[in-house]
Amino acid sequence: MDFFSLKRQVKEIRSGFPSPPEIARIVDLAPDGFGLLLKLSDGWYCLEIHLRPDHQGIWLSRNWEEAPVATPMGRALQRFGKDSRLTGIELVSSSSFPPDRVAGLSLTCRDRFFGSKELFHLVAELTGRVANLLLCDDAWNVLEQYRSTGNNRLKVLYHPPIPEGPPPAGSADQVAVVMAAPPASWKGRLAGFSPTMTRELAFRAAATSSTSSTSLVEKWESLTAEACGSGPVMLYQALGKVIALVPARLTHLEGMAADAMSFSTVNDAMLWTEEHGFRAKRLAAARDQARAGFTRDLDARTQLWETLCRDLENYRDADRFKRHGDLILCNLKDIPPGAPAVTLPDLESGNSVEIVLDPGKSPSRNAQTLFKLYKKAVRGVAEVKRRIGQIDGEITWLKEQIWFCENAPSVTDLMSLPRLEKRPKPGKAKKDARETREAAKRFHPLVEVDGCKFYVGRNGRQNDILTFAVAKKGDIWCHANEVPGSHVIIKHPGGEPTVQNLIIGATLAAYFSFARQSSKVAVDVTDVANVRRIPGGGTGRVSYSHQKTFYVNPGEATNLLSGQQRQG
Repeated sequence: MDFFSLKRQVKEIRSGFPSPPEIARIVDLAPDGFGLLLKLSDGWYCLEIHLRPDHQGIWLSRNWEEAPVATPMGRALQRFGKDSRLTGIELVSSSSFPPDRVAGLSLTCRDRFFGSKELFHLVAELTGRVANLLLCDDAWNVLEQYRSTGNNRLKVLYHPPIPEGPPPAGSADQVAVVMAAPPASWKGRLAGFSPTMTRELAFRAAATSSTSSTSLVEKWESLTAEACGSGPVMLYQALGKVIALVPARLTHLEGMAADAMSFSTVNDAMLWTEEHGFRAKRLAAARDQARAGFTRDLDARTQLWETLCRDLENYRDADRFKRHGDLILCNLKDIPPGAPAVTLPDLESGNSVEIVLDPGKSPSRNAQTLFKLYKKAVRGVAEVKRRIGQIDGEITWLKEQIWFCENAPSVTDLMSLPRLEKRPKPGKAKKDARETREAAKRFHPLVEVDGCKFYVGRNGRQNDILTFAVAKKGDIWCHANEVPGSHVIIKHPGGEPTVQNLIIGATLAAYFSFARQSSKVAVDVTDVANVRRIPGGGTGRVSYSHQKTFYVNPGEATNLLSGQQRQG
């Protein structure tokens, strides 16, 4: 994040709160981010802190993406920051170097029993690829950090990141010395100036008629004052890519035919950039990555299925081994020892049958070998049929996960996609149970109509949590008939839902399924108590009974989904 943008953003956030807001909780955001959930007079907000290389920064949002699993840093923030207030936000600087892109948030916690107060500092280092978030106590000793860095360790006094080389120029006299050299050498030598801002300064300096140091310093002072003022925040794009976001006009970019947009605040510019640029790109990349993994598993299962089908065809001829063994025993006297093959009349049809023998074995041993092959083939048919049924279920499950990948609305949903595991790891059951309880608490209804709440799972993992952790006996479960799709749970506060509620739930289930493009979809509806996991099946695979079937149009769900707002 540009230094001047961060400085302006910190000022805007600080002035936007008439009193220190209460922090309801602190959450992990997807991906590489953390959020402070604030309950303000006009609703819920999330003060997002993002450490991603593509779009770092701090901004207020009403539409956040909470990560499915809390990181150690997230759990530490929740433990220390619970029941706290955001009492300050400012830039952090060291005594040796001018302030860099580091913001500090002050969290004041009050003990509910004793009434004492405790202060913590949340330090966001937004300095590029090594961005970091650290939690410090009142004395600025590091309690927890998101990434391990060379300049900070736990239980040691916090040190801001130190740039390489000599301290950048921050005063007029120092700037005059720097600008006396050619503009190509200015990069990294002016405090707070990013490469883009440095190019703008060089462009403005080249446009002046005077080359005196005083005139050049005036250009620096003018650009710095503009960047630190309250004018519009400029966003520049080229070929659909954001190339600059600063609170100043970049005239050198305007001459390069870059598209320019202006915003009244940095927060508006950051939100627009996130919504129309970076979020879509991250989602597309995450979709491709997740889909590739499931596609590899699907190809492997398909090849295994084909191999099992060939084995089944071979095992189906098991009776031939038994018939040949019986023929050998009935004609032992007529078979010469060491013969590689023998032709004998079939006992039923009388036709001649050629039987291949092992010359190293006696005729009776050859018969015993054929009987063993017969028994193995009989057992093999049952086993191969069982394995084919299992692989069929896995292939169906993998196709469903690929569909979820292609239709996932957020990176969070892709992060919570389950994997097809051959055997559970030690201790995984307890870990999964804990994560399931945490994830169940984060589930919010997608649609609410007259007090009736409708929950929708967006992948196999969410389907499993929704059906077996969020739903209770008496809630209604909906799923499109015989096609992959989302589980939909209907919770009615007054007890049994109405027929109209069931139709709404069925419509949502049809919309979030393979059959979305159809005009008429069969959806099964039953009490969640009638739904069971399929033993050994993939996460989210279930069987059910006592269902009623509704025929609905998925297109009618668009009216239900429009206008739904995020609830805190």
